Amino acid sequence: MAAGTSGAKAPGKIEIVINGVEASVPRGVYLLQALRDNGVAVPTLCHHKDLTPSGVCRLCVVEVEEGGRRRMVTSCT
Repeated sequence: MAAGTSGAKAPGKIEIVINGVEASVPRGVYLLQALRDNGVAVPTLCHHKDLTPSGVCRLCVVEVEEGGRRRMVTSCT
């Protein structure tokens, strides 16, 4: 999975690419929520609506590409 910013089109929104498809998501939203809002199922264990995101279980790790560089990140944080 690759996601990277490609510039904002609307105030408060950013454009990202998810699996080759451009998507507009709210600025500041966690990547996990942006993925879920765009139909991508990302497994989680430690992420729960009543807890602060911590990223300790590492189950939600995704690949992010930005500026031509790729890295693995926890999508919940």
